Amino acid sequence: MKSVVYLIFLSFLATPLFADKRSMLIQKGAKISKIMCDKKRLQTIQNLTPDEAQKRIVSEKICTPLNPGQLRAVALFATSKTKQTTAQSIHVPNDAKCPICGMFVAKYPKWTAFM
Repeated sequence: MKSVVYLIFLSFLATPLFADKRSMLIQKGAKISKIMCDKKRLQTIQNLTPDEAQKRIVSEKICTPLNPGQLRAVALFATSKTKQTTAQSIHVPNDAKCPICGMFVAKYPKWTAFM
């Protein structure tokens, strides 16, 4: 019983570690890909899974020969989806009103988006 509780507790602790390790591998892959890979050919594997990307990197020789750790990092970097860095502003019409209180919301577009 104690071992089951201990394993469950460890699984909750380990989850953030895997996310941090993955993000560190993606950063490492970015550095490696800048130096050792062809950028145009690397973009062709963007929509694959990391395992398929690894196979294609080796078979098509997109990068110079890499060890398995470097290969995994480059594959994770190539297949990771980057978020949009610029936020788009919301256009709120001047005559828009709150349906609950009737306040004109054009003055506070961020509040409008929040609601």
